[in-house]
Amino acid sequence: MIYASLYMEKKDQFNYITKSRMLFLQYAVDNYVKVEPARLAYIRLNQKELRKERSDILLGDSAGDKSSSGQRIIIPASFVCGPRYMKHRQQGALAFVSQYGSPDFFITFTFSIDGILQDVRQGVLYEDAVVSGHA
Repeated sequence: MIYASLYMEKKDQFNYITKSRMLFLQYAVDNYVKVEPARLAYIRLNQKELRKERSDILLGDSAGDKSSSGQRIIIPASFVCGPRYMKHRQQGALAFVSQYGSPDFFITFTFSIDGILQDVRQGVLYEDAVVSGHA
């Protein structure tokens, strides 16, 4: 993907895209909005070439439901944020809990923006700033 190479930091080369802060975030979102429909279009147009694991189970789920019309598109489990991907991640989390038990602690973090702003040096992005313990 050409967009991924634009985001890379190269040694001895100034990357104006990643240094533009909020504009970089907007640029990244705009690129995501362009790439994601292209990925879905590829999946839709190449159904025969894609591996259709568990397709018989997926088709059997709504065999009696005639309210939906059109062609059924099977989204592979490798499609990030797709329903099968999410189900796989959920099952992994449940397997982890069944093997190791429920978590013992629920930890939250809070921060003081004033303390962070005091620690930020000129030229350092907020994400890269080292924050000492502020109460």
